[in-house]
Amino acid sequence: MKIIDLENLSIETTYMSILKEIYNIIISFDNVNTILTNCNLGSVLLDYPISNQYKLKDSISSGGKIYPIGQLGNIIVYVDPLMKISDKVIYLKNNDELIETIEIKDKNNILI
Repeated sequence: MKIIDLENLSIETTYMSILKEIYNIIISFDNVNTILTNCNLGSVLLDYPISNQYKLKDSISSGGKIYPIGQLGNIIVYVDPLMKISDKVIYLKNNDELIETIEIKDKNNILI
């Protein structure tokens, strides 16, 4: 498990530098093709410049099933509607195989 600790940041740290750190971890695994996370972290990931957000449907009710919200490069970003906002975890997957887990320690809610 990789941990990104946002609790003791330097004054020079920016939102984009945090996103770049997360992205660099993601691309360090060449076999990742899907990301699964909560709605908050999913939208944060799609703030990165190489992302592509999908158009929302008229109804976003998924019946509790995961659904895609966009792509980060060639990696599809899925949201699990049953994960809480406080579940600050990003799962890196290759289809159904879990490759890595990234935990974001963000007590001060910097990424929201």
